[in-house]
Amino acid sequence: MLGISESSALAPLNPPSGSPASRESTPCKSQHRAHTSGLAKRNGCLFNAQGFRKPKSSGTLRIATLLGRISSMTLAEVPHFVQHVTWLKAERLVAHSDIVLLSHAVRQRTGEVFGLVSLQAIDSAKTALSLLTDRRQMFGGDCTPRRAFETRIGYIAYRSEGKDEELDVLIQCYVHVAEMQRRCLVSPDLRVIITSRLLHWLEFASLVQIRQQASSLRGVVLEEISLVEKIRVRVHQRAFQNFGNGQLQPFIRLLIDLESQNLVTLDGGLEETLVQQIRRKVDHLVIEKLSAEIEGEFLELCRRRDSVRVGLVSCVSWRVEQEIISILASLNRSEDPNRRKQDLLEWGKFVSRAGEAGLVNINPARQEMIVDALHDCTVRCFDSKERSSPKNILRELQRAELVIRKRNLDCV
Repeated sequence: MLGISESSALAPLNPPSGSPASRESTPCKSQHRAHTSGLAKRNGCLFNAQGFRKPKSSGTLRIATLLGRISSMTLAEVPHFVQHVTWLKAERLVAHSDIVLLSHAVRQRTGEVFGLVSLQAIDSAKTALSLLTDRRQMFGGDCTPRRAFETRIGYIAYRSEGKDEELDVLIQCYVHVAEMQRRCLVSPDLRVIITSRLLHWLEFASLVQIRQQASSLRGVVLEEISLVEKIRVRVHQRAFQNFGNGQLQPFIRLLIDLESQNLVTLDGGLEETLVQQIRRKVDHLVIEKLSAEIEGEFLELCRRRDSVRVGLVSCVSWRVEQEIISILASLNRSEDPNRRKQDLLEWGKFVSRAGEAGLVNINPARQEMIVDALHDCTVRCFDSKERSSPKNILRELQRAELVIRKRNLDCV
């Protein structure tokens, strides 16, 4: 093993002196001296006090050579040296004091190697630490290399702060540490440290970053309740804040993606808050901007969560009715007809998109009033040529009328 020949750690020839077999083979001191003298002459070796043969050259020199190699061993060599020292002890090839010296050297050098290990070499370090842990009695305990390993992992986790690869580094550290803790190779405190770094990242990362990393976070977050709670708190905090133009749909996309990864649950409190925010937009946004909000992610949310759709039907239907009445009133005051034409087209888009989401439910008693108002506005805003054109801009208004009458949009 390790290129060390048997002559450097010589195997025992006779049983230890003082044993029954030894007393039978050496009846007197003079015969014993002649016997050992003969052996030395034939084999070039003598017996030590334990009955082991040793070379004429000092055994200390050979131990020193092995210690020198241990002092410069690499991470890949750690398992081989651990096994070699174990073999020397099992075969009783060196004295107990030498085994203690070699074990201490292996343990100390392993701690030094662990202090420089990279994240890519963690698997090799785990193998080495596992061997030392299994042989903790022989190597005088595993504290020195284990503590060095834990310190190094903590350093790697803290050093990544603020870097682009910070989350990837923290996730890899957590996966390694969680596995090693289950195998009792590291203390639980190391897992607490890595988890605290993940909480720090979740605290200061943007919600966009969290959504982009949702699939990577899933495996780690589901093992730590504190991480799930941190994401939930961040999402709830954002839900209570006002949404500017173009901010609602990205937030809805965030909710859908996180819920698909089981990182967030659109429960009663969060859902109610989101519905209130949307209702506030429906009540106050101009119809052009509101029409742009009701598409894409918004429609998908309404299809996924019927409770959200039901909570929005009344306010959207009210806005549909009030908007067409407002346009008609503006026309009666002889305000800019071109501007009212644009408002009418935006109203038509809004009604069509809201109808696709199932958000329009006009009372039958009010349907005819709204349709009459729509026809009146159409006549005032568009001349006969525009109304008769097969590819005119009134197609959206026809779809809006079908939504109000609760007809199938496919017929347009």
